[in-house]
Amino acid sequence: MEIFGIQGIKRDENTMKKIILFMLFFFTVISTNILGQVPFLLTDNDFEKIPRKHYQFLEGYGPDVNINILSAEDWLDELTNPQSMVKGYWVKIIINNQSKNEDIGLFHNYNTEKIIYTQNSNGIGTTGYWNLKLKDIYGNNNLSHNFKIKLPKDEVSIIYNYFRSKPFNRWFVGNESLDRIYIGSWAEVLKREILSLVIEVLILSILFSFSFYYILLFLVSKDNYLWIALILLFLAIFFMIGRIGMYLDFPEELNGKSEAVVIPLCFAFSCFNLFFKEVLSLKKEYPRIDKFFNLGIFIYFILIPINLTQTGDYPSASRYNDLILYPPDGQGYGVISVFEMLAIWSIFLIISIFISYKTWRKGFSYAGYLCFSFTIPLLIPPIWFIYYLLEMYTWNTQLFILNLSKLLFLSMFITFGLAVAQRMKDFKEFALNFQKNMNDELENKIEERTKELKIVNHEIEKSISAASDIQNSILPKIDLNKFGFSQFDYLWEPRDIVGGDFYWIANKSDWTCFILADCTGHGIPGAFMTLISSTILDRVSSIESLNQPENILNRLDQYLEEALNLNKDKPEQNFGLDAGVCCFSKKYGILRYSGAKMNLHEKKEDILKEYKGDKKSIGYEPKDHPIIFKTYEINKIEDSCFYLFSDGLTDQIGGQKKIMYGKKRILKQIEINPDVSSTIKEVTKEFRNYQENQKRRDDLSFFGFSIA
Repeated sequence: MEIFGIQGIKRDENTMKKIILFMLFFFTVISTNILGQVPFLLTDNDFEKIPRKHYQFLEGYGPDVNINILSAEDWLDELTNPQSMVKGYWVKIIINNQSKNEDIGLFHNYNTEKIIYTQNSNGIGTTGYWNLKLKDIYGNNNLSHNFKIKLPKDEVSIIYNYFRSKPFNRWFVGNESLDRIYIGSWAEVLKREILSLVIEVLILSILFSFSFYYILLFLVSKDNYLWIALILLFLAIFFMIGRIGMYLDFPEELNGKSEAVVIPLCFAFSCFNLFFKEVLSLKKEYPRIDKFFNLGIFIYFILIPINLTQTGDYPSASRYNDLILYPPDGQGYGVISVFEMLAIWSIFLIISIFISYKTWRKGFSYAGYLCFSFTIPLLIPPIWFIYYLLEMYTWNTQLFILNLSKLLFLSMFITFGLAVAQRMKDFKEFALNFQKNMNDELENKIEERTKELKIVNHEIEKSISAASDIQNSILPKIDLNKFGFSQFDYLWEPRDIVGGDFYWIANKSDWTCFILADCTGHGIPGAFMTLISSTILDRVSSIESLNQPENILNRLDQYLEEALNLNKDKPEQNFGLDAGVCCFSKKYGILRYSGAKMNLHEKKEDILKEYKGDKKSIGYEPKDHPIIFKTYEINKIEDSCFYLFSDGLTDQIGGQKKIMYGKKRILKQIEINPDVSSTIKEVTKEFRNYQENQKRRDDLSFFGFSIA
């Protein structure tokens, strides 16, 4: 019976396996038919390219289209109009996340405009619109054109990815270059982007270092090192135009997307020919070949003003925007493209190899080093031929081969040093002394400059200290009897010597008005805003009654708009403030409150109540007046305590987990402490312990009061 039971269980297990396999197959087929495209299976592989068979395309919609429209449209397997690469198009990809990560990174080719939607069990997520022209290189969810998205594990998610290259990047062969996407964990994407950047910075550092080195040699020997130094300098400028130029916030036409990219190469190739001519003594030994090299120099120099003129047409010219008239070919920019210029330069290089070989055979050992140096770049084309022949189209392979090519090219300049080693010996001692003198002179200049900076810094500190005195002088002195308080206590600390938080108080006709405001920024800019805002409030109090807080906020916004010259012809400016306005009367037993992104908290008989301000700030942009603010009216205020605080308190990072202090900790202290003074004291104590050694993020303001 036991044997029979075991066999039955085994039969049940086999049946269950068959059912599970059938269900998996059934749901895979059904999901593929319903979705109209094959989901991409994301595994724990570090980094991989998404094949185009997983893409679907939608043309005719811009970045502001609603996701409901995207999900309802019919998608195609290919783009139908190449002009969509300029006008913009969407790519839909379905990802089956079977990896261990939910923070997924999308690694794009050189993109300048992006918005991504995700649709899964978390709902609809978006990265928000991103444009390189807005210089938003670093963000919480992006590093340059690479983005972090949330994809739940063991779940299928839909990604809508927007692409546009306007003006068109002519290094792209077509949309397969523009919308090439690699996917992996966000940590892996960050690592690869940073690795690429580090390698480029390293190569750039080598170029500049050797350029400076050869300039020093030229100053010592007056030999042919000048041409080598200039070649390296112009190549450094060429390599800097691109990814590094993007991070350094270069203008768009200097990010490798116009004819400007060709100009440093024209200079570099001209210097190459001048170096070939002199180091091989072409004018003396081979006069006809020398004339041919002169012709090459002339051609390169003619191309410089031509490309410079065409750069002036950026970005409106048809070649940047009309892909019907100028189909994408991946050749880049210039009357003669970079690849054609390299082909022309290769002719001069091969001639130089032949001549240096002949010179070496005559017994001149330095020519052997030259021949070896000139031969190194010829190793690059076979490497790329093997790359394309074997179709090794992975990110790691491409990065390796691209940078190997650069290093091989740069190694040519290292071996140039071997060719002139004998000459360098004669000037070694002189060069060392020259370098020592330069270092001594540099140290002296640094020492003198340090003294000057100390003096300037002292004057700046005196000026800021004076500004602090001025700011403190405008802050009102609180007289409890005069303004009708039974209790009044506060914590007010600028992040720097001066700050952007301030408070204001006045009374008139049985009413007292107390205002706490958090102005734009901190430091000197914030202090200026407090002076302007406080002056405006004085003006408002002279013409407005102090029993309507919503009117005070409206007037403050109106006069601040005039003071800052905000108008609709100008874009939004980062000048404004958040504020809470309390107007109360002991005589009538009433407190009225209106807030601009600031809330009031009332504690009465162990009950805590929050009065939320409107979600709009004062200033920042022109508005139509009057502005309507919500007003709360609170009666029977004699037994209540009221509290106002700015976000400098809640947003401070600290604690063991390095997270924000938050509002809950403040409200807890308000609940457990019996009066205003003890609440302010305990919050201050807890806050300082929480902050510990973390840097202060903003100005601090926390005010509490009760009414007599």
